[in-house]
Parts: sequence; structure tokens; C-alpha cells
Amino acid sequence: MKLLRRFAVLGAMALLLLMAPLPQLSFTEQAVAATVDLPPPDEATAEEMAEVQAAADEPLDTPRVQAVDEQVEEFSLMAVVFDEPTEEPVMLRVQNTDGSWTGWAELHADPNEGPDNPTNWGTVPFWVGAGQAYELNLDADDAEVARVVLVRNETRRAITVQEEVAGASTQAPFGINPRSAWNARAVGSMSYGSTIKKAVVHHTVSGNSYSQAQVPGIIAGIQAYHLDGRGWSDIGYNFLVDKYGGIWEGRAGGMDRPVIGAHAAGFNTNTVGVSVIGDYTQTSPTAASNEAVARVAGWKLFLGNQEPLATSNFTSGGGPRFPAGTVVNLPNIVGHSDVGSTACPGSVHAALGAIRQRAQEWFVYTREVSGPVGNLEYLGSSGSTVTAVGWTHDLDGDNPVQVRLDAAGRSATTTANGPRPDVQGAYPGYPANTGFNVEVTGVPPGYNNMCVRAINQNYGNDLTFPCKWINVGDPAGTSPTGSIAAANPLTGGVELGGTVRDPNGRVQSVKVEIDGAIVAEAALPSGDLWLARVIGITAGRRRICMIADNVGAGVNTRFDCKWVDIPGASPFGFFDGFFQDGDYVKVSGWVIDPETKGPLSVHMIYDGSTSWAIPANRSRPDVAAIYPDYGPNHGYEFEMRMSKGTHTLCAVAINTGWGANPLLGCRTVTVK
Repeated sequence: MKLLRRFAVLGAMALLLLMAPLPQLSFTEQAVAATVDLPPPDEATAEEMAEVQAAADEPLDTPRVQAVDEQVEEFSLMAVVFDEPTEEPVMLRVQNTDGSWTGWAELHADPNEGPDNPTNWGTVPFWVGAGQAYELNLDADDAEVARVVLVRNETRRAITVQEEVAGASTQAPFGINPRSAWNARAVGSMSYGSTIKKAVVHHTVSGNSYSQAQVPGIIAGIQAYHLDGRGWSDIGYNFLVDKYGGIWEGRAGGMDRPVIGAHAAGFNTNTVGVSVIGDYTQTSPTAASNEAVARVAGWKLFLGNQEPLATSNFTSGGGPRFPAGTVVNLPNIVGHSDVGSTACPGSVHAALGAIRQRAQEWFVYTREVSGPVGNLEYLGSSGSTVTAVGWTHDLDGDNPVQVRLDAAGRSATTTANGPRPDVQGAYPGYPANTGFNVEVTGVPPGYNNMCVRAINQNYGNDLTFPCKWINVGDPAGTSPTGSIAAANPLTGGVELGGTVRDPNGRVQSVKVEIDGAIVAEAALPSGDLWLARVIGITAGRRRICMIADNVGAGVNTRFDCKWVDIPGASPFGFFDGFFQDGDYVKVSGWVIDPETKGPLSVHMIYDGSTSWAIPANRSRPDVAAIYPDYGPNHGYEFEMRMSKGTHTLCAVAINTGWGANPLLGCRTVTVK
């Protein structure tokens, strides 16, 4: 029996081997990073400081040290990593294998780039090509926690398994160089978000003097630095583009999937990180690289159903600029500097407007070739019935498309198989029967948003036609009616007025709805007149509707809606209270943002560097007496002990919505 079981096990293993993908073994050149100690540094001389200062973009703090290593095995890329965050740049120059030295380059350690919870800090990588020596100039304190990362090509045994990525289905409508094109190293499993909401654009700051043939080596070097020097799970960027317009798959996990990158702390989940290879601190990006960014951003945002030209809210996962849970309203294509305290992506940021426009064109094109196409020709109401008429066809589907109409909580679905010879005449490749006529009956009276959707069959997404607000009548004539006669925008608010009537009696309650949420109740001073004043509204175009509570027979009714452009403003307040007892300091103040009734966050900055986020939610009746619309809870307090010497404390209000982060004031403290 044991022998039979042994044969059975061996047979099962043989069957599994036949069914499973076979690993491919090979020897190949791969980029690998080695982290070494900083060469013994010496205090930089006046002549050395003058030389590096001339190449720096900003004044360099002293003291600084100089470290050189002239006995180095050939390397292609290098960087410097630290055990602690640093704001001081590293100056670097490299000796090429022909004996020439490069000019001094300025490298910054960007705390905003990487995973949401970094374990170390490192400069941007510096592409060399072929170097044999290097010289560093860096802050003396930083030198104590600094190490050097050198990337070289080594012959290694590669083990790969040929298998499809789970869930991969949607192909880009343009060429993308896969990871195999730059000889990517194998990595473990990746983590995924739920969708793609934004594209974050970067530049690698690795130099611009590269040839097209060198691009794969640069990407492989960056991967080695991120893997071996920074300890990340893979290269941080989801995609890279070169100055020649090439698009390259970066991080593993599937091009069309929402892979979580390591490119923008707090904004890695549900975004795609696209990095332009090169240093665009002063140089402008090429038209080819801008087009490549637009293509990949437009395609990825299409997969997430996010318009490239739109703006939307995003919740930070926690980074140096936006603490975890902070909700920011930003364009769907942003630069790294929009979500982090960094200069990245340099001059590429100035091209983002054109990139968004071009990405929108790719978004539309991808939608047209990846899902249903069609046209909504009529969407309206008669009595309590809403009707939608049009045509639709799925380019990669074999069956007629299902069309759904949603109207005020009710819905109906039909098949788009009605005769449309006009459509086939214009598009001979389409079937003859693509028309639809769908109705929803019993729709309640008042203004409601009506939406029509053609349901995708295979690749791509549903085709969502533009929704429309329709005022549905009440056939029985028993529900309230009314109007918004005036809608006057205020800074962070609006004043409203109009009339409302109910055939069964005087309306007792009218509510204000903004962007689908009820935010206030209107006053009814006399007769049919109603008045409302609402503050604390985030700036932007807002849809404001009025809802009347029904009297007797009938139903509550959204009787009128208006689009109103709400102006915004920066926060205002004061850094007013100050108490010192020896080395103990207590400060206080208040701050209000016209675009919210809620408390803000105040950042207290100590000596221009260290900062603390303080909630401005303490009771301040004196402030409420002057600004009663916003309530009493907008005060802040901060306590700390200080070392001997003269120090500066500054309070900065963190803006909500439109506007900037204003300085509320500074106080100088001397501790003896």
C-alpha cells in the first residue's frame, strides 16, 4: 500500500508539472546596487566650497565635508542614502572611464518620493553610464549617517515563469515597452488599490545626456537603486517615459491594474506614477515626452473612469505635506509638487495643462475603441414618465447592447435592437438594429438627475451618456411648486430667495441642498416667500436645489435647481496669545476659513524647520461674537519647552478648498 501511495504521489506531481508553467533558467546581465560606507571625509576647504557653491542652485550651509574615492570598480549609476531625513543637498561629480570629470551636480534627498512609510531617505539617482571614481561634498552632520549606493551590471542566474498576469485584460491603444525590454529583475508580489483616480507626474533627475540605446540601462539602474539601496519592493514608478517619446512599463503587477507604487508619499494608492527620464530642473521637456505622458495618463485614467481634464477629491494616505486623512481637491493629472513638498517634476509642471488636454483626447479615443459607442438623442419627461431614445453598439460585442435608464431611484433596462438604418448608413460596419427607446414610469415630481448607460460586454467600460436634470411634473397637481428667484454668491457661501406654494396649505419647511447633500433650512418669513443664507461652502461651481416638505396629498418635491459659482478665499486669523515662563512657552490664536464651518489645522513652525500640526478647534466666544456664522470652535493653543537661545515660532493656517496657506504671525522667544 505504501508503494502504491508513493506511485500515486509521484504521478500527481508529474501531472502538476505538466499543467504548471515551467520556470525558465538563464544567465543574464542585471543591474545590481551595492551600498558602501562613505569614504573618510575631510573638511571642505574654502576653494572647494567656492567651486561647489558656484554649481549649486541655492546657498549651501556650512560646515561641509569632502569625500572622494578614486579606486572604484566601474559603475553606471550612484546615489547617497541616509538613516535620517535631510534637507541639505549633496554635491557630486564623477570621473568617467576616459579620465574626464563631470561637472558638479546637485542631488536632493526627497522625503516625498517613495512608499507611504519609508525606512530610509536617499537622493535622486545620478546616471553616469561608465564611472570609475567619484567625489562628494555634503553637510558635515549628514556625513555621519550617509552611505553610498553604486549600481553595476552583474551576471546572474535569472529564474522566470511565463504566466499571464491575473486579471489583465485591457490593452493600451499604443505601444508600451514591457519590463522584459529593459531586463527588469524579478520581484515578489505587488499590492493593489481599488482603481486609478489620479496620475502623478515626476522626473527622475538622473541627467539628460543619454542616448536612446541607454534608456533600458537607466531604468534598470533606477530599479536596482530602489530595490537594493532603498529597500523597496520594486522600482517606484508605474511607468517611465524617455525624451524620445518611448513609454516603458515600470513597476511589476500588470500594466492595466491599479498597482500601488512608491513614487509620492501619501498618494501611492489609487494613482499611477509616471516619471520622465531626465533632469528638468532648468531644461524643458521634449514634445515627444509630453505626448508619451499624456498617452499613458489618459489610458490609465480611462481605466479608472476619471476624466483627465476634471478635478476630484483625494484622501492622503499620509506624507510630509498632507497628513493621513487630509482630503485635497486637485486636477486628475498633477505634478509631484502638487501633492508633496518638492520641486519635482521641474519644468514638466508648466506643460501639465497641455498634457491634460492631450490626455483627454486619448481618454475619449480609448473609450470609443474599448467599449460601447452611440448617441443619446432624447432624454425628457411627459407627466411622470421619463423617456430616453438613441442608439448604441459595442465594437467588440456579438450581441445587442443593454441600455439602462436611472430616474429618481427608479430604473428600467432595454435592449438596443431597434432598426436604425441611418446609423448603418453612416457606419456600414455596424449592425442594422442598434436603436433603443427606454421608459421609466411613476417618477416623482420635481427636479431629478436622469442618467442613461450602455452596458459594456467585453473589454472596456460602460458608455455613460451625459446626465440631465429634468423637472418632472405632478399629474395630480397636489405636490409643492416654487422657484429660486435669486442666488447671490458670497465668499464661501450664497444668499438665496424665492417662492414656494402647495395647493393643500402653507409650506412649513424648505431645505437647501448643495451637490446632493441637505445643508440648511430656509426661513419662511411670510406667505409664499422663503429666504436662506448658507456659509461654509467650498469654492467652485455648485448645484443648489430647494426641497419643499409636502402638505397633505402629494410628495416632498425638489422644486428648483441652479448652478452657482461660489468664490473662495484663504483662511484668516491671528497669532495673538503668548506666555513665557523660563524655557516654557505657550501660544494661542484663532483661524477661520470662509469655505468651511469646521476647524482648520494650524502648523506651528519652530526655527523654520520642525513643525507640529495643531487642530484649531478650541472654543473662542470672542471670535464667535464677531463672526457668528462660523460658530465658536476655531481657537488653537500650543505648548512646548525650548532650549537656551533665541528661537522663532510661526503659525501657518492650512487652507481648505480655494486659496493659499497664510502666515498668521511669528513670535521670537529668548531662553536664557
